[in-house]
Formats: sequence, C-alpha cells, structure tokens
Amino acid sequence: MPVASAANYKFHFDVTTNFLTGHAYTNYAWKFTDKENPVVKITSIDSNWTAGIRMENSEGAKRSSNLYTKKAGNYTLTNNGAKASYKYRLKIWKEKGGKFDRFTMKGKWNPDTY
Repeated sequence: MPVASAANYKFHFDVTTNFLTGHAYTNYAWKFTDKENPVVKITSIDSNWTAGIRMENSEGAKRSSNLYTKKAGNYTLTNNGAKASYKYRLKIWKEKGGKFDRFTMKGKWNPDTY
C-alpha cells in the first residue's frame, strides 16, 4: 500500500476490539469526493496480532481494499466504490488469534485523501 504522508487526517479513533466478534468500528465520517482514496494514520497499536482495516458503508459493505499491519504508520487504502455524500466507517479486526484476544488501536483517518 502506498504511504499517505501528506494526507489530511480529520477524524480521530481510539477503538478496542470486541471479545466475541474480534472487531471494532470507528465513528462514521462523510465522504466528499468520488475518486479520492481513504487514508489511515495509526498512531499506536497494542497487539501482537496482525490487524485488518478497511472502510465500510452504513450497510456493512466493503468500500476499500484491506490493509493488514502490525505497525503504526501512514497508509492509503484503495477506494472500491465509495461515493461522495455518503457516510463510511473503518472496520478494524484481528486477523488471527484466540476468540477472547483483544487489542486497542489509536489514530486518525479520512474517507478522502485531502
């Protein structure tokens, strides 16, 4: 994935994955363009597991590529059908691990690059 170092990260998140489902969601954010890619800046990740991240619409449909990482950093996801004037959120999950393993992730994101 390309690194999004000059992106505009507008929306903060601080999430902990759920015990039983193994995933968590950020708050919704509105998308203002059709063509720009979503960006994620992970400032901390408290996990030994690989985390998965993607953008979803309000119906749970996948609207970006998946990102898999164990590290903090700046990332760009590929827009997969996300449209302007709709709300989206990030789904964050552990890729592997036990049913009761949890982790916390903090950062910023934006459904549009700028």
